[in-house]
Amino acid sequence: MSRMMNGEIYDALKEAGAGAEKARAAARAVVMNESRFSKIEGDLNLLKWVTGANVGLTITILFAFFRKQFFQKDHVVHELLRGNFPEPGSMLRI
Repeated sequence: MSRMMNGEIYDALKEAGAGAEKARAAARAVVMNESRFSKIEGDLNLLKWVTGANVGLTITILFAFFRKQFFQKDHVVHELLRGNFPEPGSMLRI
């Protein structure tokens, strides 16, 4: 595809009145920039995937941490730490 683009740019510059060497050099410069942009686009796609994986793992870790904090079966310790003391004798189990 880059060869085709090179030929199209070369022909357009020649029709516009540029010299053969200048048209050839400009066409090469455009093709080199195109390959640089293609590499940058590939790197950007990789960064998007890595960022998505990072967000996913962070959400998973936070969910696991808060699940232990808020969804424990025994809330007595949490209530005591908050200062909510039960009535005397209500926690006795016989």
